[in-house]
Order: sequence, then C-alpha cells, then structure tokens
Amino acid sequence: MELTIEEALQQGVAAHKEGKLQEAERLYRVILQSQPAHPDANHNLGVIAVSVNKADAALPLFKTALEANPKMEQFWLSYIDALIKTEKVDDARRVLADARQAGFTAAKLQIFEEQLEFELSPSSQIPQQEISNPLHSHQGELSAAIELREIGRYKEAQEWLSNVIEHDSRNTEALSLLSQVLLLDKKEVEAERALTAAASINSELPSVYRNQARLLLKQSKTAEALEKAQLGCRQSPEDSESLLVLAACLGANQRDLEALPIIEKILKAESNYAEAYANRALIKLRAKDTVGAIEDAKMTVSLKPHLTQMWFLLSSLHYQDSNLSDAIEALRSAHKNEPKNTAFMIQLGEFLRQDNKASEAINILEQATELAPKDATAWTNLGVAFQQEKRIADAKIAYEKALALNPKSAAIASNLGAMAKEAEE
Repeated sequence: MELTIEEALQQGVAAHKEGKLQEAERLYRVILQSQPAHPDANHNLGVIAVSVNKADAALPLFKTALEANPKMEQFWLSYIDALIKTEKVDDARRVLADARQAGFTAAKLQIFEEQLEFELSPSSQIPQQEISNPLHSHQGELSAAIELREIGRYKEAQEWLSNVIEHDSRNTEALSLLSQVLLLDKKEVEAERALTAAASINSELPSVYRNQARLLLKQSKTAEALEKAQLGCRQSPEDSESLLVLAACLGANQRDLEALPIIEKILKAESNYAEAYANRALIKLRAKDTVGAIEDAKMTVSLKPHLTQMWFLLSSLHYQDSNLSDAIEALRSAHKNEPKNTAFMIQLGEFLRQDNKASEAINILEQATELAPKDATAWTNLGVAFQQEKRIADAKIAYEKALALNPKSAAIASNLGAMAKEAEE
C-alpha cells in the first residue's frame, strides 16, 4: 500500500531518531518526489547530510526548507549552523540578521552571534540539528546543546537536554548526548544512567557506542572501551568523532602507532579539531616528544580554553622543559577554570614558591588547606613556603599538621628536624 506524505514523514522521523539514516533518507526522498519543496523532508535530509560531514550538500536543502516555511525557528538555526560550518561567514551574518528581524530570539542565535563576532571557525565536532517533525514541534534543539558543550557550558547543556527529554523520553540522541555532557562535567554515575537509558532504546546508535567507549575509558576498562569504539566506527566509518574515540581507545591500549594515522586523517579534514590535537599531544608525550606535545597542547587550549586538563598537562610539559614561568601561567589558566580544584592550587603554590614568589604561594596554599584540610601535601607545601619566608613558627604548625595526617613521611619529619636544629644554633 502506497504511503501518504504524512505517513512517510512519520516513518522517516522515527527511523531518523533511531539512527537508521539510510531508511530515513529513502522515506524523505519519497516525499520529495511528490513535493520537491516539502519543508520537513528537505530539512531532515539536510540534517542527515550534516551528520555525515557534508554540510555543503545540506545548504540547498536547508534553504529550500526555510523558504517553504520561514516560521519554523529550527530551519533558521540549521541553515545558519551549516553556513558557519562551510565558512560562509557573510551569508551566515545576513541570515542571522534576517532571523532576528523575523522575530526569533532563541538562545542558539546568541551563540551564533558570539561565533560570528570573533569569526570563529566551525565547531570541530559536527552538531546534530533537530529532526523536523511537525507532530513533535515541542522537542528542543540538540544543536543548541552541542554548541553549549563545545564552549564548555556543560550545566546549561544539561538543562537544555533535560528539557528535550522531558518532552520526548525516547529521544536516543538526546539521552546519549546528555551522558557525554554529564561525563564532561565529572558526573559519572548520572552519565552512566543516561547512557543506559539511551542504549535500552537503540543500542546500535553510533553516539551510544562512542559514549560507552568514553565511559569505559573513564573507568579504566580500556579493552572493553576499544570494542565499543570499533563498533561505533563500523556504524559510521567516516564520522570524525567516532574515529577520534577509536584513536583514543587505541592509545589507551598502547597502540599509538595505529592511533596516530587516524588522528592525522582527522586533522587533515578538520584542522580546528581541538580534541584531535589533545589526543595527539598525549601520543607525543608518550613518545618523549615534549616539544611536539607542547605545540599540540597549545593548539588545543587556543581552540578550546575551557579544556582544563589540557592546561594542567601543558603546565607539566613546560615544567619538564624547564620553563617555569610558562608552567605557572598554564596552571593559572587551569585554576581560573576550576577555582576550587585543590590539586591545581597545591601545584600552583609549589611552582610559585620555586619561582621565588613565596608570598603569593602562601596565599593560594592557605586557600587550599581551607578547602582540603586533610590534604597532607597542601600542609607540607605551605610549610615549605613559610620556611622560605623565614616564618618559622607558621612553618612548624603547617608541618605538624602535615605529619599528623601522614605520620610516616620522612620528608616532613626531616624538615621539622632541620628547623629545630637551626633554632638551637
């Protein structure tokens, strides 16, 4: 029995949301044979094109959808997003202005404006636009959540995705994306819960495999992570994100020689992919190429300054390279991103002390001991800084607190003994 346009659209959207892209594309094209300007079918074909890194092919589809139905906000968002991805900055600005003039004020438009204001390159990880479905127009825009993720606004992305899922509890892509954002926000238990929900709906979705691999890496289950990453790549062999997760898993399994060509391939296609540089930095570090690792780490944080762990790595690399001043500056950036991270504070305090900035070191180490009063290293480093400043009484108190927390530390006992001997002399 021949499908009606409405039935074909319903089935196409269902297949699309389940990750069955070939079936979804077939159904959308069936619609276009009867109605070449059908807005939803054109838009959703564009979404599929973007998802396989063919933003150029998506442009005429998004344009047709927008011209057919300019009242649909998502059509504006998808078209602007694709223009930015294809580096058509002037066209993107023009369409963005038209969207504003048409009365649209979505938070996503503000994100686009920020990108265009600084003429930023398109995001390294291709966002997935919302599938257009007039029967489910309340569904939020996944692309907005991805943009928030890309600039490090993880909590806002979680709120956005939670709203999407509240309206559509079986949106596998939203659940999968939520798991990744939660993992980035160091909420591993919640991430696993969201990912389990996504897998229960469609366990063969590429993003589900990717995020399962990421979670398993976080849990140090490297062999299992690699299996999931390989499954994800079989589903979407040309997807940069799936390829990079595979490279990361290969690296975690001591297979850097296989991982490196994959990363090089990704960077050849997407030269602004921050996470690809980050993974290459780790490979170079393991290969004892400190200079090369520093270059890639610098590129990573220049593209995404919110990637705090890369600032921390860059600081360590500079320190290994006997560049204390740059090590301090990189660590300051890490501390700025996570002002309550005591590990950063303790290390920064020690580097400042070594740079003969004991007063500043004392200030930050005192803050660290307030946040982590049971951290013996914080008290030890504070004691050393006090001792350097000739504040012997304060140093003694700090060392005694450190020794109470770590009574087997020979170094702390030695420092206390040395101070006692100096006092006698």
